[in-house]
Amino acid sequence: MSETRTGHEDEHDPHDAPMLVLGEDVEDVEDTTAEELARQRQELEEQRSRMEQEARRRREEAEAEAARLRREAEEKLARERRETEIELARRQREIDDAERELERRRRRLQKETGRTAHVEVRPTRRSGRKDRESDGNSLLAAVDRRSGTPVPRLGRAGALAALAAALVALGAPLSIDPPPPEAVQEFVAQDEARIAWADTGLALDRDVLAYLDGEDVTVDGQVPSVARAEALTDGDDYYLDPFVQGVGPLLEAPGSTPQRVLSAWTEARDAARYSVSSYDVDRAAEALDTDSAFPTWMLLGAVVSTGVLGYGLLRGGSRVGAGLAGLALVPTVMLLVDGDRHLDVEDPIARHEVAMEGSESLHRQLGQDLQVVLGTRTIESYQRDTYWEESGWLNDVSPDVLEVYAAARAPLQAVDLRNLPLEESVPHAETLVQAGEQALQAQHELVARARTEVVAGTVSDLDLGRYVPTALAAGLLPLLALIPAIVRRQKVAG
Repeated sequence: MSETRTGHEDEHDPHDAPMLVLGEDVEDVEDTTAEELARQRQELEEQRSRMEQEARRRREEAEAEAARLRREAEEKLARERRETEIELARRQREIDDAERELERRRRRLQKETGRTAHVEVRPTRRSGRKDRESDGNSLLAAVDRRSGTPVPRLGRAGALAALAAALVALGAPLSIDPPPPEAVQEFVAQDEARIAWADTGLALDRDVLAYLDGEDVTVDGQVPSVARAEALTDGDDYYLDPFVQGVGPLLEAPGSTPQRVLSAWTEARDAARYSVSSYDVDRAAEALDTDSAFPTWMLLGAVVSTGVLGYGLLRGGSRVGAGLAGLALVPTVMLLVDGDRHLDVEDPIARHEVAMEGSESLHRQLGQDLQVVLGTRTIESYQRDTYWEESGWLNDVSPDVLEVYAAARAPLQAVDLRNLPLEESVPHAETLVQAGEQALQAQHELVARARTEVVAGTVSDLDLGRYVPTALAAGLLPLLALIPAIVRRQKVAG
């Protein structure tokens, strides 16, 4: 049996470790040779190197993740700010439009009130003998009561004659009071400045698109549109800052990010539109319409006063005086109905306002369309299928002018602008700018033609050689009518 056990023990693998016997005292021996220590040191170095590489990799990943999150946050903030600015600009435009609409309605109602207002004149009739006696107990009144001989009332007649003469003396000159030359010059300057700023905004559109297309837009170290803006101001203007401090430096420096360029472009373009708005031009034009209804009422009062004077003199027995008063009615009525004393400026101002609103609407719609094409403005969901087919702000534009620009907008309905890269959007924007420039030039010609008509309407066509003698006759004849009345009174009293 011992041989058998010995045989099994010989069959064991000599590489197998000996079995550990619990409680057995085994000598603890550590390998401390130089080779073993070098090997362990190398393993430690390799382990530390791996740990450093792992730590470096994790740190780089963390930094990359932090940079990505920061970039996304900045883009989100920029997008939200841009959307906020767009919304604020839209609301400001709505407020401006509402103010202009209210101002137009106010002027329209004021003009309609001036044309349709009327005054009902009810002259007081004195028919009773008792009323005549109440004027006084003078000797002439007593003679009138005893003998029935009519006697002119000089106090009343003098007051009516003086009133008629004064109303003619004031109403006739005021009826032909033209606007001062300073007001005409202010209107022309405001209107020309508004068109010049609109052309500057259009030049800025071309410069920005050329820059986005990779071109150098500077001429002698300066952007042309910025130079034009500086030429329109004295160098210290609120609306000049977006050009000089905003978009100008970005277009002069190569490599500016498109987002910053487009954001500065939007602000500068709005500044060009608001620098001289149509509301400013409307106020300047309103100062030219000096034709007031007040002088007409004065002349109408002169007619009534002269008529009452003639009736009183006739009742007082002075037929000659009554005839002179009746004769005075002829030149007074001629002054009242003379249409040449009114300035022909109201209709030209209305036509100029329509042409000017068409110009501003076209300029605004072009800017909005460019923002949509370049990706700085988002179309509302309900407009995505019909935006390029709708007229938008173009309802005020002349149909002949609108035809060119509408033809340039129509093909964009089939373009998916939301997924279009910026470099592919630029050609579409350039097409819009070319068509918009052509339409704006035609619309500006309409504005200039209407402006010329307004200036021509501020010059009176009244023939002073005929008007002045008529006014003198209307003012002097009521006073001359008192002479026969005085003579009759003295005759009755004597």
